[in-house]
Amino acid sequence: LKDKYEEGTTLEASLGLAVKALEASANQTVRANNLEVAMLDRHHPGRRFRRFTAAELVGLAGDLES
Repeated sequence: LKDKYEEGTTLEASLGLAVKALEASANQTVRANNLEVAMLDRHHPGRRFRRFTAAELVGLAGDLES
């Protein structure tokens, strides 16, 4: 993960990289319904914390199954 991360990357690319890192460390396929993913929005007043649904994760990371 540390070697492949690039600052300024898209949310989609970051999620894909995180999933690959989890799969490599767990030696199994990661599915969207087994993940809890959230984002801290710095541009929202008060820095809003947003959780993604499994359906949103599948939409963001095309190779991720639900």
